[in-house]
Amino acid sequence: MKIHIFVDNQFYVEIDCNKESADVNSAYGISGAHRFAEYIDLAPGTYNVALFALNSVSNDNNVVLGPSLNESKDFKITIENTVPTPATPTGVKVDFITTNAAKISWNAVDGADGYTIVVPSSGASKTTTGTSVVIDGLTPGSLYEFQVSAYVFGTDGVPHDGSYASVEKRTMVQSPSNVVAKDVTLGTIKLEWDAVEGADGYEVSRRTGTDETYSYVVLDEVTDPSRVCPYLSVGTAYQFRVRYFYMVDGVKTYSDYSAPVTKNITISAPTGLKTTELSATSATLSWNAIEGVSGYEVSRRKGKSSEYDFISLDELTKTSRVCSNLAPGTTYTFKIRGYVIKNGNKVYGSAATIYVTTRLTAPVLNVTRPNASNANVRLNWTAVKGATGYKVERAESSEGPWTTVYSGTKLTYLDTNGSVNKRYYYRVSASNNGDSSIVRSMLIPTKPTNLRITATSKNSISLTWNTVPGSCIMYEVWRSRSKDSGYVCLGRYNTNFKKSTSLSAGTTYYYKVRAYFYYYDSDGGVHRIYSDYTPVLSGTTRR
Repeated sequence: MKIHIFVDNQFYVEIDCNKESADVNSAYGISGAHRFAEYIDLAPGTYNVALFALNSVSNDNNVVLGPSLNESKDFKITIENTVPTPATPTGVKVDFITTNAAKISWNAVDGADGYTIVVPSSGASKTTTGTSVVIDGLTPGSLYEFQVSAYVFGTDGVPHDGSYASVEKRTMVQSPSNVVAKDVTLGTIKLEWDAVEGADGYEVSRRTGTDETYSYVVLDEVTDPSRVCPYLSVGTAYQFRVRYFYMVDGVKTYSDYSAPVTKNITISAPTGLKTTELSATSATLSWNAIEGVSGYEVSRRKGKSSEYDFISLDELTKTSRVCSNLAPGTTYTFKIRGYVIKNGNKVYGSAATIYVTTRLTAPVLNVTRPNASNANVRLNWTAVKGATGYKVERAESSEGPWTTVYSGTKLTYLDTNGSVNKRYYYRVSASNNGDSSIVRSMLIPTKPTNLRITATSKNSISLTWNTVPGSCIMYEVWRSRSKDSGYVCLGRYNTNFKKSTSLSAGTTYYYKVRAYFYYYDSDGGVHRIYSDYTPVLSGTTRR
């Protein structure tokens, strides 16, 4: 800072500086009209100024003061620090960033003596006279604001900053985390990892096996934190690794690689293995298809322990198998596994296991009507080995719904809740996982009505009656010469008429008819459930 002091005539000028950076006293002689004294490099502050009239100047330029020192003119001069404010830097950007450092650059500011770079969240601060700087000591994965301002030196020698411009950027993490490989289909996996905030993309690479002599091959660069990897070979191990990158001026800046993830490409165990049908001697198994396999192996062993060896039952391409020739009431272990053909050999996958206990043998059920005077039904059945009890069910349709009418250990049951001319269906099973018997139906038919004679001759009488509703209904026609005894069955008929022949002329005969419901048992034997007889009808042949 310089100061000019103007005077009208010859004066001696003395400045008393109260700043340490200036001389304590400076004196100059000036003469002539409108002369001035010039003082350079004065620091800002307030100065005392005195003007004295000169008497003479020595030859060696030493000033000699005259006697009129008391005629000085005193006043004060204040020098202010007038420093121009530098412009705000433009073009502030992050040239590159790593896990713990970042390079920041900006455009030059005219007149700036230097630049200050501040990172508020970390407390880091640097100055430079250039237009870029590297800030280190940052924390991986953290978001930082980088502030850049220009400064100029004032007359006091102190740098003075202008306004700052800033840019934000997150430091890179060491590598993508939580990389996992999930099976999609046979030979295809899906890699997934945690997204990295601010990443512009990810690079996925792979190598065959874990041998260090194998090189990684870059598969792809993706923007989402996942990648499907198809066409992998069954029975082969692969290693995958992932890294992410930032784009800076069209150039990728990469993170470290993730820890390698090893994936053995194997055939998964079939899912959905279940028993769809089960009897005392067979079990039908089904499972969900495995995409890409050549077929499935089904094997079986008796029991649940390793005491028995597995026996391969079959190799097939369908997803179900009927396993027959099983023992009633016996537990079996079944295994299903898929395989592929590789170099002419089968490569098997993991097996799904299911335990199956066959049902107990079904009892043989017989149904009878013990008394023609009521609608009671008697059920008898054979004993089943291993049964702890039996369950009798009844329905009014062969398809159900079924109602349990008896539970117990006996081998017989009397159903007293039936009705005449109403069909019932019965089945019985061992209560501890037994097969149900063959369903037996029972219809106690109503007795035929309106038995009547339609024609007579010397040796025949023709009869008819109203039909009884229902299926599996037939009729028996009985005849006697006595009303109260001696009846003989003429036969069984599926029609509602009968011509009684070989009779004697002029003779009275007595007739009665009954209906019956019939069914066959498992051995082919026929069973008949009878109605009551019609009232006795008499008829006399002609003479």
